[in-house]
Amino acid sequence: MKLLVVGGFGFIGKHLIERALSSEVEFTVVARKDPDSGWAGYPYVLENTIDNECLESLSKTHDAVVYMASSSIPATGSFIKELTENVEPAVQIVERLTYYNPAIKVIYLSSGGQVYGNDYSRPMCERDTCFPVSPYGFGKLMTEQGLAFLQRTRGIKLAILRVANPVGKWQYGLRQGLVNVVYQSLKSGEPIKIFGSGEEVRDYLDADELAELVLKITNSQFDFKVWNVGSGVATSTLSLVEKIEKYLGISGEKLFFPRRKFDPKSAVLDCRKLQLDMNWKASLTIDQILEKTLSHKMKQ
Repeated sequence: MKLLVVGGFGFIGKHLIERALSSEVEFTVVARKDPDSGWAGYPYVLENTIDNECLESLSKTHDAVVYMASSSIPATGSFIKELTENVEPAVQIVERLTYYNPAIKVIYLSSGGQVYGNDYSRPMCERDTCFPVSPYGFGKLMTEQGLAFLQRTRGIKLAILRVANPVGKWQYGLRQGLVNVVYQSLKSGEPIKIFGSGEEVRDYLDADELAELVLKITNSQFDFKVWNVGSGVATSTLSLVEKIEKYLGISGEKLFFPRRKFDPKSAVLDCRKLQLDMNWKASLTIDQILEKTLSHKMKQ
């Protein structure tokens, strides 16, 4: 098995690379820019240097493509830019790769927390209708639809993973990831910004477990699958903040703001289909995930 990882130097991509290395799985990363020096030694190509000849070579020398690239997050972007900056590039590269190699498997990482929208108070399953309200969620769903069209009309092998909220050691900055945002606020003495009442709930999973699942799927047989990937466990914002405060031994000031339209009140996934199809279930609790992630951050 040899993987082509599009967006492989991002947060989740780094976890996948680490797992691939430990499993002796070969890979090539497609990146939008050169990586940091610590990652530059791994095989990669820049997206803006790829022509049809290069795409043909990549498609015929790899068994699966894992697509996880995105230039936006739920709090930013416009739906028009989503079409040109995220949807079109994803569908275009998959269309060309599968044209040159119809047998190549396609694994697309979508968003379980954003594609379903704000209308569900129970765990959401794959059969539920999607009503995204953020440009980010709209872009993810449109990419899903574009790839599903290729599957219907060309018979490509496609697995769509609607991923919950992964947490892990390579989540940096304040643009995404509540765990890292709270951690950075507590360490710097800045107030913690909470949008909503704090009772809003999310589904968190370990980024390493997600990476292991992706490798398992690349080695499985499928034609077309859509799977929710999460823990299925609801954790409120305030509960998450309190757990991080307790671990660090720091109590921070909390500033409450109105809940933003793109922030669902509840975003918890029903993952029974994945468990049935792949015999996979997230094993780490939120407490174990936080201990693992925060202990790494404190050593840096």
